[in-house]
Amino acid sequence: FNVLHCDSDIVVLRNPLPLFEEAGLVRPGGHTAAYRDSDMLVQSEGVYGNNGGFYYVRANNRTVDLFDALLRRFYSKVSLLNNSMFEDQHCLNDVLRDGRKRRKGLRVKAPKLNETLFPNGLTWSTGHSTKAVAYIVHMNWVKQSKKARLLEDGLWFLTSDDTRCSAGFDPHEGGCDRRC
Repeated sequence: FNVLHCDSDIVVLRNPLPLFEEAGLVRPGGHTAAYRDSDMLVQSEGVYGNNGGFYYVRANNRTVDLFDALLRRFYSKVSLLNNSMFEDQHCLNDVLRDGRKRRKGLRVKAPKLNETLFPNGLTWSTGHSTKAVAYIVHMNWVKQSKKARLLEDGLWFLTSDDTRCSAGFDPHEGGCDRRC
């Protein structure tokens, strides 16, 4: 099965799946990415590589090998560090780097998603994306209350007691494009 992995601090503004099947999109720097022909599409973490909180993986032998390598990497890190200071994102970056460079028998096409369309918390907070263009908003990089930031940006869809979805929640209501 193809898999869309999405952290719980992500708000989905529109369905990205049709986009992943298009022939290509312009990536930062003007390069065209053939998303349809990629094995994995992964959110950017900016200067820190790939973000393990949002990615789309196509079912094929290369991605099975990729996840076998990723699980081996997880296991080796957990064993070495005795569960302290374990960071799954570092493991993902290491394995994707090996796959892109065709090391250790891995061969994987895993371009980063356009940061304006799939902003991480830093990209979002610095105003480099808006609700009008973003497919998701990932509230990583938020040091204080993620809920407060989501509320401020009109992206919190639960009632005030956080027990159920608000009736008619629409993050674009009234033309809201950022903080409203």
